[in-house]
Amino acid sequence: MSSRRRRRRRSRSSGLFRWRRWKNPIRFDPSASDYQKAAFEIALAITLALLVILNLPFQHVAVLTEGQYDASTIEFPINVSTLEPPSKAGWPFSFYSGHSFGAQSIGKWNLLKLAADFLVGVALMVAVGLYFWPRRQHLRRAKRWKRKAAYSVATAAAAIAVFAYFAVLHAHYLSDQSAAKKLRERGQVVQMAFLPKIIAPITPDFLARSRMRIVLASLAKPDDDLLDLALQQSELRSLRLFSGTYDEAKLRRLPTLRYLQDLSVRKHGIAPETLETWANCRILSQINLADCPVSDDSLRPLSQIERISRLCLLGTDTTYGGIGDVKLLRRRIRELILECPEYGSEIIQVSEWSNLRRIALLRRKSGTNPDVLSMSVADCPTLESIMVSPRQRISFSARDLSVFRGVYAVDDVDLGQIVRFRGPSGPPEITTAGSDGKPSRPLAPWVANTSLFDCDGLESLILDAKSIGIFTIEKCKDLKYLVLLGSKAGLSRDADVPPIDRDVRQKLLQSLAEFKDPEQVALPGMKLDDVKLEPLTYNVNIKRLDLTGAQIDLASMRTLESMIGLQELNLTDVPLTPKTFAWINHAFASLVRLTISPEAANALAFSDHEHLAEIRIGDFQSTPTQILGLVRLPRFRTPMLLSDQSREVRIKDVPELGGLGIPNQCECEISGVKGLQWFASGGTNCDDAAVSEVLQADQMKRLAIIRPVAAGDSFGDMKQMKLLRQVDITGCPLGDEFLNSWDVPASLNTLVLDECPISDAAIPNLLSCGQLQALGLAKTNLSESMLQALGRLGRLKALGLSGLDLDGIDEAGRPIGSPALESFAGLEELRYLDLSECQLPSNAIEVLAKYPALRVVNLRGCGLSEEALQSLRLAKPDLLLDDALESHDFLRLLHRPDDRDDSKPGYSMPDLDRSQFPARDAADRDDS
Repeated sequence: MSSRRRRRRRSRSSGLFRWRRWKNPIRFDPSASDYQKAAFEIALAITLALLVILNLPFQHVAVLTEGQYDASTIEFPINVSTLEPPSKAGWPFSFYSGHSFGAQSIGKWNLLKLAADFLVGVALMVAVGLYFWPRRQHLRRAKRWKRKAAYSVATAAAAIAVFAYFAVLHAHYLSDQSAAKKLRERGQVVQMAFLPKIIAPITPDFLARSRMRIVLASLAKPDDDLLDLALQQSELRSLRLFSGTYDEAKLRRLPTLRYLQDLSVRKHGIAPETLETWANCRILSQINLADCPVSDDSLRPLSQIERISRLCLLGTDTTYGGIGDVKLLRRRIRELILECPEYGSEIIQVSEWSNLRRIALLRRKSGTNPDVLSMSVADCPTLESIMVSPRQRISFSARDLSVFRGVYAVDDVDLGQIVRFRGPSGPPEITTAGSDGKPSRPLAPWVANTSLFDCDGLESLILDAKSIGIFTIEKCKDLKYLVLLGSKAGLSRDADVPPIDRDVRQKLLQSLAEFKDPEQVALPGMKLDDVKLEPLTYNVNIKRLDLTGAQIDLASMRTLESMIGLQELNLTDVPLTPKTFAWINHAFASLVRLTISPEAANALAFSDHEHLAEIRIGDFQSTPTQILGLVRLPRFRTPMLLSDQSREVRIKDVPELGGLGIPNQCECEISGVKGLQWFASGGTNCDDAAVSEVLQADQMKRLAIIRPVAAGDSFGDMKQMKLLRQVDITGCPLGDEFLNSWDVPASLNTLVLDECPISDAAIPNLLSCGQLQALGLAKTNLSESMLQALGRLGRLKALGLSGLDLDGIDEAGRPIGSPALESFAGLEELRYLDLSECQLPSNAIEVLAKYPALRVVNLRGCGLSEEALQSLRLAKPDLLLDDALESHDFLRLLHRPDDRDDSKPGYSMPDLDRSQFPARDAADRDDS
């Protein structure tokens, strides 16, 4: 028997199925490899089905197609979060109530439904496995053409099913688009596509668009037809109706919207029977019934809604007492928005609300209500904040609120903003002008009486003190910031506003003496020069005192001398004199920070103070300080920038001073400043002694010494500075010997050597500084042939060559072209170029037109005709010809984020006016 026949016979008699007779039953051999493979694939199919059933449905994500609104920006009227994904919004109830895998379950587990879903998944996966198994595993042997026909029919059926599925989706999409177009005629519509998370990133737009559904509809004055159309959107998450002529009975169909979470019905009547049907909305969590004629009788049906957590009753006929009487409502509501009484006094008691987090009492109508709204809060373990209108006078008492953060004023009825506002995380900022530059008064609750007991979570409290009476705070151990607004808080000192009654202010100070908790007390805009301040000094726990805009004189301020523990004092917008600073320096030995207005900083003098570290003067950008004296201040670190009219500067033994800028020549003494991070001055301010002291700062990052009187020997310590980033030593007596012996730090990116006595011998050392981005060589003794080598500095962005000879003629008078300018054309990042007062070759315009990144060039005094300049403008339309900017001006145009530290205001070195430090002639240098 041939080998081919033996192999054929062996193959027919082996394997999972026997070929001996047509009618033989199928015999399974557990030891056969084919059987083991089949068992493995069935087990894999079961595992995959289990994973799909348990995980895939709850991993959907929201996908937005092009041109759609971002749902995260749509603010609910009474919601904190954005639209929730299906895992929280709910699924068809037959599935959602049966499982709770990663979602908020609204029912118990249904094992029968779970088993049914599991078996369906297993059947599908096994069918797929059988379809792709080898041919020999089929139950019956068939001819080849029959098997191919079966495969073809199965494949065609699968393809038809897929196309039919997407056809149905597309039809649904067209229907939704038509509905969205009609709904947009009366309001706003948001559409989103929800896709399985595992395929969402790779799903093309045309497929994602087929799954797009309307999830939010906001309609103004809808009629019956428009409301019917909105109620037909099966995946609607949010429905908002404003007024309209629709029949309110149609709202009884809301339970058919199985995903509905947010409902707003405003200015429309609602029957109690309609409200009762809303109890079947299984995941409805927030309801806005503003301006609806809803009474206390309607509250009980609302409390039957299982997941209701946010409720707005602005403008309704409900009463404070009626709301509190519904026990089930007290157990479910987390956020509640009510309206202040239009006139007269009212009492509201908030007690035993187990889940309440925020409550708002708003006033939408104009005018104020001076009658007291008394509010008592107790036994609300989750209450975080209370928002009230600043135009409603309130009397507030709270007890046993463990996470309570405070009472806040909200004047604008923006419900979306209200519920998201959780109060400041730090001390409130009291400013003297609004965002438009005009004085504005900060918002604060208008309180009559305030009593707080055992409110451990309370961190800050800001109140309007214009009519405050009883004021008690006890056992609020986390309270750190207490702000009591005076009549001129946030307003200019010239504002014609009557002060708070003197007895009220005096009683308020008496109350502050009894508090033990707040570390910071602020009395902005308070009139304090006609009251006794002694009670304020009795509170030894006060470490920070803010008197921004307060009316206080030096005689009254002397009363505060006994506050020996005071660490921070804010006297912004308070008139101060040099005598006041002398008194502060002597009176407050523990003072760490002093804040003043720039107008009060004309003359500053502090000495022998162990703790003083900061003097905040406006925004640090410019100050009118003309006289500065800082002597023996071991912890003082605030950078000081003086006025360009400064007269006297005395800095001695201030080792942590962060920066010093003296923009003009004055009487100057500098010593003991080893902590400097930047220094800017020049002229007579920088003699040998001053330069030697400044260069002892090993943390120096930015240094500018312009035309000093100091000799070159004083700059020896500059070679030891390893953190330098920016150096401007214009006019310093530093020549080739200094530069060649200077090991330039790798951090240096800006170097200005204008007017320095350097020659070609210094260029080789500069070429080793490949990190340089700005280089100034104006009015030096460099030859054109040596300048050609600067083309190797590939990172240069600014180059200053003012006053140099670039005419392309060597010392023997022979033309050599323009080697320097042509080499600079290879600098791909060069943006700013100063060639003022330079002698240029005849082809300079053609060479400059080749610079790829050039933005600004100064060609003042180069002898170029207007026609030549015009040809340059035509060749480079984006190029700016600026005759005013010089090389040192280009330096400040460069953006160097590493040279600035925004977290430390004032640490950016100022730009000096060189005209304040005139150049000296040769006779002056010889005398020095």
